[in-house]
Amino acid sequence: MKKTLSKTFCIFPWMHLSSSTSGSLRPCCHCNHGKSFIKDEKGRVYRIYGEDLKKAWHSPVYRKIRQKLLNNEKPEECKYCFQKESAGLISPRQRANKHWMFEYQQSVTPPFKIRYLDIRLGNQCNLRCRMCDPYSSHQWIKEYKKMKQENSFVFPELNEFDGKMNMNWPEKMDFKKLFKNISHVEEIYFAGGEPLLIKKHYDLLDKLIDENYSSKIVLNYNTNITKLSDQILNYWKHFKLVKLSISIDGIQDLNNYIRYPSKWNLIEKNISKAESISKGETVNLEMNFTYTVQMYNILYTDEFLKWFKKRSYLPLQLSLSILNDPKFLNIKVLPKVLKKRVEEKLLPFKDEFPVLSLISYMNKEDWSQYLSLFFKYSDFLDRSRNQKMSKILPELESYRNHL
Repeated sequence: MKKTLSKTFCIFPWMHLSSSTSGSLRPCCHCNHGKSFIKDEKGRVYRIYGEDLKKAWHSPVYRKIRQKLLNNEKPEECKYCFQKESAGLISPRQRANKHWMFEYQQSVTPPFKIRYLDIRLGNQCNLRCRMCDPYSSHQWIKEYKKMKQENSFVFPELNEFDGKMNMNWPEKMDFKKLFKNISHVEEIYFAGGEPLLIKKHYDLLDKLIDENYSSKIVLNYNTNITKLSDQILNYWKHFKLVKLSISIDGIQDLNNYIRYPSKWNLIEKNISKAESISKGETVNLEMNFTYTVQMYNILYTDEFLKWFKKRSYLPLQLSLSILNDPKFLNIKVLPKVLKKRVEEKLLPFKDEFPVLSLISYMNKEDWSQYLSLFFKYSDFLDRSRNQKMSKILPELESYRNHL
């Protein structure tokens, strides 16, 4: 008899394992950031290193999440996806069900057969993107501590990072234990940090090649594309497919402002290099782009879409991902007058890109109470990095006088 699929169901807890940059296990990378970890009966967080992963797979947290998904309920850990769906956007849950659905066992303790592995081997990165935090980039640590010292408040949305977390855990990673559970893995997702900078990432690729897993595995990267070396090509040629998801949040000076201290000319150069690789025969490479929609770029998203179209990319190669946290960087914070301006700029693209859903999400709530916090945060980063919002974001800067 055919199963009746719950309206809230997500296939991930039946076939997916995800770790944060601290090595902590979580239901997936889209769950409540820094809060939704997999824990045992005593509240201890399971780690991807030095643990019985099968025991974690059948832990109380996992069992509870699975039960809710089977019962047509919405787990608190999964609220990000349901928020996107309520705004008319396609959520990671929906994409996962479309791509990964199989004849799963309707049980809260399904077999431990991981098909999709998301592993973050630490927070080493070469950038300090404005919407990032110390968990995802070690470059952020000093600046974040300074921000806490200089201001009379802490940004809770940026995580309560105290600098004491063990981010060197990948050095202790025993790949032998991981490989005991990898025989069913079809795809590995690398993010960070910047995965192409992380040595342990290359160690893992070596192991996969040496153990003859590579020809059956798809590698999926979230990368800032600043470190595309010839070295990595010698690894990638051994794998079934390489998916390169390139993070871009603006072009030219806006890129340099948001994704500090990257330089747009280097990014374009490496994008062209990736294009050449994808057209060759040595590496089976697919390219796509992730554009994180936020306060810093929403007014200039039309410029990015024009650049994207000019390079003859297909709309399917672009993911418009909305930044949820910190709240003061969410596009709902934009003043009503500027939201109207965004609509005017984006509507010409409605037949090619999902901009109507983006506009609907932006207008659904008024979060303008966070606007002063947005300016305070931006002013600190401008001072710290010797940048000027007035030069890069004049439309936003001009609204400061309306507060």
